[in-house]
Amino acid sequence: MSAGYLYPQFYHFECPRTQEIVNSVGAKAVAEEVHMVASLLWFHFHDRFVEECPNTLSCADILALAARDSTVLARGPNWEVPLGRRDSRKANLSVSNNDIPVPNETFTTVLNKFN
Repeated sequence: MSAGYLYPQFYHFECPRTQEIVNSVGAKAVAEEVHMVASLLWFHFHDRFVEECPNTLSCADILALAARDSTVLARGPNWEVPLGRRDSRKANLSVSNNDIPVPNETFTTVLNKFN
């Protein structure tokens, strides 16, 4: 397998229930509060994957699966999600707040974040 190759069965051995977990948590979140799906999904997924597959799934893959499943739950199209992104295996609020530009920052501040 070459670096950067994505495929739907990427977690088949490390966390075989990945797709099932994302689907069940997403369905529960939609049933509880349809307008808060995006916000609720992340927290539910994080807690569930810490239990089921610690330090295994990347945040980007969880979000890709959640986006697909929430679209399907809203009666939209379904598609196969290629997996294997390697961004991070845990969310870090302080790193995100420091490294990602926010709308009210000056151009100089934003430019410095990318240097």
